[in-house]
Amino acid sequence: MAEQVDALVSKTSGHLPLPVRFRLRVQIKPIVTGYYSFLYQMSYFVYAISSKVRNYIYVGITNNLEKRIKQHNMGYNRSTKPYVPFELFYYEELSDRPSARLREKFLKNSFGKEFLKQYLNSLAGLSIDR
Repeated sequence: MAEQVDALVSKTSGHLPLPVRFRLRVQIKPIVTGYYSFLYQMSYFVYAISSKVRNYIYVGITNNLEKRIKQHNMGYNRSTKPYVPFELFYYEELSDRPSARLREKFLKNSFGKEFLKQYLNSLAGLSIDR
Protein backbone atom coordinates (compact mmCIF):
# COMPACT_ATOMS: atom_id res chain seq x y z
CA MET A 1 0.00 0.00 0.00
CA ALA A 2 2.86 2.40 0.79
CA GLU A 3 4.33 1.82 -2.66
CA GLN A 4 0.96 2.62 -4.23
CA VAL A 5 0.68 5.85 -2.27
CA ASP A 6 4.24 6.83 -3.21
CA ALA A 7 3.43 6.12 -6.86
CA LEU A 8 0.33 8.30 -6.58
CA VAL A 9 2.39 11.11 -5.05
CA SER A 10 4.91 10.99 -7.90
CA LYS A 11 2.12 10.96 -10.54
CA THR A 12 0.44 14.01 -9.01
CA SER A 13 3.69 16.01 -8.61
CA GLY A 14 3.67 15.42 -4.86
CA HIS A 15 0.31 17.09 -4.27
CA LEU A 16 -2.32 15.13 -2.42
CA PRO A 17 -5.35 16.60 -0.68
CA LEU A 18 -4.32 15.06 2.68
CA PRO A 19 -1.20 15.86 4.71
CA VAL A 20 1.52 13.22 4.93
CA ARG A 21 1.11 12.71 8.70
CA PHE A 22 -2.54 11.88 8.11
CA ARG A 23 -1.69 9.32 5.43
CA LEU A 24 0.67 7.47 7.76
CA ARG A 25 -1.76 7.06 10.67
CA VAL A 26 -5.01 6.26 8.88
CA GLN A 27 -5.68 3.57 6.35
CA ILE A 28 -6.61 5.47 3.19
CA LYS A 29 -8.14 3.65 0.26
CA PRO A 30 -7.59 5.52 -3.03
CA ILE A 31 -10.25 5.22 -5.70
CA VAL A 32 -9.14 6.20 -9.18
CA THR A 33 -11.84 8.10 -11.07
CA GLY A 34 -9.54 9.71 -13.61
CA TYR A 35 -5.85 10.20 -14.24
CA TYR A 36 -5.39 13.05 -11.72
CA SER A 37 -8.53 12.88 -9.58
CA PHE A 38 -8.56 10.72 -6.49
CA LEU A 39 -11.13 10.23 -3.76
CA TYR A 40 -10.16 9.02 -0.33
CA GLN A 41 -12.23 6.95 2.06
CA MET A 42 -11.56 6.75 5.76
CA SER A 43 -13.02 4.39 8.30
CA TYR A 44 -14.89 5.85 11.25
CA PHE A 45 -15.61 4.06 14.49
CA VAL A 46 -18.59 4.38 16.77
CA TYR A 47 -17.56 3.10 20.16
CA ALA A 48 -18.88 2.58 23.68
CA ILE A 49 -16.73 2.56 26.78
CA SER A 50 -17.68 1.86 30.36
CA SER A 51 -16.11 3.15 33.52
CA LYS A 52 -14.41 0.48 35.62
CA VAL A 53 -15.12 2.30 38.90
CA ARG A 54 -18.49 4.02 38.38
CA ASN A 55 -21.79 3.34 36.70
CA TYR A 56 -21.20 5.19 33.41
CA ILE A 57 -21.31 4.40 29.67
CA TYR A 58 -19.96 6.83 27.09
CA VAL A 59 -20.63 6.65 23.34
CA GLY A 60 -18.42 8.46 20.84
CA ILE A 61 -17.15 8.63 17.28
CA THR A 62 -13.57 8.75 15.99
CA ASN A 63 -11.35 7.83 13.07
CA ASN A 64 -8.53 6.58 15.34
CA LEU A 65 -9.98 4.27 17.96
CA GLU A 66 -6.82 3.36 19.84
CA LYS A 67 -5.73 6.99 20.25
CA ARG A 68 -9.21 8.07 21.38
CA ILE A 69 -9.47 5.40 24.08
CA LYS A 70 -6.04 6.46 25.39
CA GLN A 71 -7.25 10.08 25.52
CA HIS A 72 -10.27 9.05 27.57
CA ASN A 73 -8.13 7.05 29.99
CA MET A 74 -5.64 9.91 30.40
CA GLY A 75 -8.46 12.31 31.33
CA TYR A 76 -8.25 14.61 28.28
CA ASN A 77 -12.03 14.63 27.77
CA ARG A 78 -13.96 16.88 30.15
CA SER A 79 -17.13 14.77 30.15
CA THR A 80 -15.34 11.50 30.92
CA LYS A 81 -12.53 12.68 33.19
CA PRO A 82 -14.39 11.99 36.50
CA TYR A 83 -15.07 8.38 35.45
CA VAL A 84 -11.52 7.24 34.52
CA PRO A 85 -10.44 4.42 33.91
CA PHE A 86 -12.45 3.02 31.01
CA GLU A 87 -12.63 -0.16 29.03
CA LEU A 88 -13.81 -0.47 25.46
CA PHE A 89 -16.64 -2.96 25.26
CA TYR A 90 -18.32 -2.18 21.93
CA TYR A 91 -17.37 -0.64 18.58
CA GLU A 92 -18.52 -0.60 14.97
CA GLU A 93 -16.53 0.40 11.90
CA LEU A 94 -18.40 2.45 9.30
CA SER A 95 -17.24 3.70 5.94
CA ASP A 96 -18.12 7.38 6.24
CA ARG A 97 -18.70 10.04 8.88
CA PRO A 98 -22.41 10.74 8.21
CA SER A 99 -23.40 7.10 8.68
CA ALA A 100 -21.17 6.86 11.75
CA ARG A 101 -22.82 9.98 13.19
CA LEU A 102 -26.30 8.51 12.66
CA ARG A 103 -25.27 5.31 14.44
CA GLU A 104 -23.74 7.32 17.29
CA LYS A 105 -26.97 9.29 17.70
CA PHE A 106 -28.94 6.03 17.85
CA LEU A 107 -26.65 4.54 20.50
CA LYS A 108 -26.95 7.71 22.59
CA ASN A 109 -30.76 7.63 22.68
CA SER A 110 -32.79 5.52 25.11
CA PHE A 111 -33.13 2.50 22.80
CA GLY A 112 -29.43 2.50 22.00
CA LYS A 113 -28.43 2.86 25.65
CA GLU A 114 -30.68 -0.06 26.54
CA PHE A 115 -29.05 -2.14 23.80
CA LEU A 116 -25.58 -1.25 25.15
CA LYS A 117 -26.59 -2.08 28.74
CA GLN A 118 -27.89 -5.49 27.67
CA TYR A 119 -24.76 -6.10 25.60
CA LEU A 120 -22.48 -5.14 28.49
CA ASN A 121 -24.48 -7.32 30.89
CA SER A 122 -24.23 -10.27 28.52
CA LEU A 123 -20.44 -9.79 28.38
CA ALA A 124 -20.13 -9.64 32.14
CA GLY A 125 -22.70 -12.35 32.79
CA LEU A 126 -24.14 -10.09 35.48
CA SER A 127 -27.33 -8.12 35.80
CA ILE A 128 -25.89 -4.71 36.57
CA ASP A 129 -28.23 -1.79 35.96
CA ARG A 130 -26.16 0.96 34.35
